[in-house]
Amino acid sequence: MNAKGQIVIPAGIRERFDIKQGTKIAFVEEQGRLLLQPVTDAFIESVRGSLRKRGMPPELQRDPDREFS
Repeated sequence: MNAKGQIVIPAGIRERFDIKQGTKIAFVEEQGRLLLQPVTDAFIESVRGSLRKRGMPPELQRDPDREFS
């Protein structure tokens, strides 16, 4: 982590998870661990039904101006 609080995600991991410049990353705390989840259209679609009653957490909501592919 640098002085600005930024971290570097290694190129191989970025490629594997299709993380590109501008991809939002959700930081999720789970059982004392910090998980990084790329917030992609595919991820949003995969959790859409499971969060129907509770609603989508704000950090995982899709930008309204982003095209849906």
